[in-house]
Amino acid sequence: MQDLPISGHSRADPGSYRPAGEIDEWLARDPITLYRAQLVSNGLLDEAAADELAAEVERRIEECIDRVMASEPADVASMFRNVRSNTTIR
Repeated sequence: MQDLPISGHSRADPGSYRPAGEIDEWLARDPITLYRAQLVSNGLLDEAAADELAAEVERRIEECIDRVMASEPADVASMFRNVRSNTTIR
């Protein structure tokens, strides 16, 4: 399985190094879009319900983002918690 970032690596990265049409090719293979289409075509989900579900997911994501952005910044030292360096590589 392969994946492809849809956007650049940062806000300063427009992704202009990509060949024309590459993103569109990958978006046509998006598993979420393909699965939604399969559910609809098999009569397991209608378009209205699929739209409602997508809106609910977006709402939940926005709530998570809002909660994280409103929280206190993490202590810099916390990035070293639960990091182990005594692993032997063979």
